[in-house]
Amino acid sequence: MKKVNHSVFGNRRSFLKNMSKVGFSSALLNAPLAGSGLLWTRGALAAEDGVAPKRLVTIHVTNGAHPETWHPTGQGNNFTLPQGSAPFEAVKDKCLFFDGFTGVGGHGPHHYCVSNDKDTSLDIYASKIIGADNPYASLHMAAATQGGLSRINRSGIPFELNPLSVYERLFPQPQGGGGTDWTTIRRQGILGTNLQMLNDLQSKVNGVQSQRLQLHADSVEALSRRITKLASGGSAACTRPFWDGLAVDGTNLAADAVDRATVDQRTDLFMDLSVMALKCDLTRVITFSFGDSGAEMLVPGVDESWHGCQHGYRNELKNPVARSWFSSKMVNLMNQLAEEPDLDGRTMLDNTLIYLTSDMGNGSSHINTRTPIILAGNDLNAGRVMDMGGIKWDGLFDTIAVSLGIDIDAPDYPQYGNGAGVIPSVLA
Repeated sequence: MKKVNHSVFGNRRSFLKNMSKVGFSSALLNAPLAGSGLLWTRGALAAEDGVAPKRLVTIHVTNGAHPETWHPTGQGNNFTLPQGSAPFEAVKDKCLFFDGFTGVGGHGPHHYCVSNDKDTSLDIYASKIIGADNPYASLHMAAATQGGLSRINRSGIPFELNPLSVYERLFPQPQGGGGTDWTTIRRQGILGTNLQMLNDLQSKVNGVQSQRLQLHADSVEALSRRITKLASGGSAACTRPFWDGLAVDGTNLAADAVDRATVDQRTDLFMDLSVMALKCDLTRVITFSFGDSGAEMLVPGVDESWHGCQHGYRNELKNPVARSWFSSKMVNLMNQLAEEPDLDGRTMLDNTLIYLTSDMGNGSSHINTRTPIILAGNDLNAGRVMDMGGIKWDGLFDTIAVSLGIDIDAPDYPQYGNGAGVIPSVLA
């Protein structure tokens, strides 16, 4: 693959390294743009090169599923989806359904489905490879309390529960005048705050670095002109986008409420935010969870918690209804990504790998066979079912890594697959 030069003023890494010597980090250089509703990101500067980034979205549903109402019946591309996975019917040509994987996990160690018991989970490692230059290396959001899924050095990462707070953090109010004239705000934010910072920097660096700063200033003006031309931004750059999520009553969201209506609302808003964050190249790695392994989340459409759908009265009827609700939320995300054009002329779904996973196979019996797993999106031999015959899921992790362009032979790769390597015929 052609190496993309993401800078118009010389080597960006060298530039940032030199700026760090005088006390300025890449985060600081990005800050004025963030304040004006714009981010100086890889996507912004590569927009005209036609190269789209790879992205990873992990969706975690704890406690598995009832196999007979989740796994497709049939083989290859001739299969039927039962009730729990039926919402995927409309997007099944973009999905690869796995049956017969044996996982590890259960109540408590539910992190195995993203870490395979390594010190740092795969989503975090991937963020260091494909998202190192983004304003947010990764985002972690949940429909219900979660804190031990993704981890760094065996310490769990807290998950966000309030989508309105996440929106304000990702898309801060623009600075400067111009009222609601977004073109004016964009131009003033870039040409004002950012160029003033660059002028101040020029007095603190040597001649060569000063020349590079001037080139960067020129690139900022060019970026401003391009943003004005593009109007709404897209993957090249983003304003603080209009979002109808701001019109909702956020009282329960702010209180981390767990009633069914709030869980449904929270999930939909986080799916919207995921698309906006990826579109604006604020991050390339997102992990979303439907709650920790206690499974006490109340599921819309049934009169039980998700745990009760495993063990409660008439769970054989309630479990597939609940799994169908989970499935519909991932389909919502897929449909939104499929509607967004990407930098290479394909859709954002085509360049985003979605990994649906669980920490159990069948939560009712607490077993780890036939773990419900789907890969969707990015460069897959999709539209079919793969029977894994009961093998351990090790190769799944290496396959995900390679699909994102990660070198699984690199010295620092944590060997998530324990040497299994890529699963044959999964990747296109």
